Amino acid sequence: MTSLGKGIGPPWAHSAGRSSSPAAGSSDRARYSTSSAPIKEPKPPNQNAGGGGNGGGKSGGGGGRGRGRSAQVSDSPQPVFGNVVYLLNMDGADAHTTFTDLSNSAHGNATQVGTADGDTTIFKFGTASMDVKSADDQGYTEADNVDFSFGSGDFSVEAWCYWDVLPTGAPFRVAVSQYRTNGNQRSWALGIKGSIPCIEFRYSTLGSDTVQVFSEVAEGFLADTWHHLAVCRDGGTIRLFLDGTEVHSESIAVTLHNSTTDLVLGGARSSGTIENHLGEDDNAWIDGVRIIKGQAIYTKDFTAPTVAFPTS
Repeated sequence: MTSLGKGIGPPWAHSAGRSSSPAAGSSDRARYSTSSAPIKEPKPPNQNAGGGGNGGGKSGGGGGRGRGRSAQVSDSPQPVFGNVVYLLNMDGADAHTTFTDLSNSAHGNATQVGTADGDTTIFKFGTASMDVKSADDQGYTEADNVDFSFGSGDFSVEAWCYWDVLPTGAPFRVAVSQYRTNGNQRSWALGIKGSIPCIEFRYSTLGSDTVQVFSEVAEGFLADTWHHLAVCRDGGTIRLFLDGTEVHSESIAVTLHNSTTDLVLGGARSSGTIENHLGEDDNAWIDGVRIIKGQAIYTKDFTAPTVAFPTS
């Protein structure tokens, strides 16, 4: 597991763009925002519909709590549904283990690893979330498919994540990935860099190398709060978003490695197990994962989704 160093800023603290060298012998390299232009102050987490109440489920808008599905239509940008190649909304009974792809690609049910299961007490939308627990080798997987290979094209990956204890250590905490650290099968991974903390995206062009893309801003992550993480590539520009606010952008006009490893929810693959676990410091939950191929749905600040991802 790659150590990314220590140091935590207060929730809205900024630091100037800076760079660091990888450990000796490492093939990894990091990219940072080094522009001298003023860095945009992130907005506080959106208080969306359904938030504000202290219901039985820890759900609702970014930071709010409440229970039940909102009937309103989301005012966030929506993709052409034919471009949605993977979609999980996590609904089901407590402790359920059936998480079914709702996209037109119909990848079927994800495969359970460890004891990760459905949780009806902590969720963002609907009736349940995916509880990925607080130990390595926990999560769900989906078999490798061309849908998860982005090549040089546009794409979007997004997920709602929740921690009861905010990650503070150095390791990369992964929400969703097609990224195997052994066997030269790295492609991409979305999660958070615990040492700042901030949203992070990793990608590989060779399968053996890694480029880390993240901002140098402590981005307002809070415990007991749902956060919307998103990465989009539009042409040669990649953008990272937290709760609807663009926190980093840069050019990556490259072709991502076509990995043969499986898609992982809640971590990344390593020697057949799951590491870089989303809940490595403590328990973590995911409610809603959407992968769009061929379209960058977010290209500027937006209102984070206020209802579950549409299924048509």
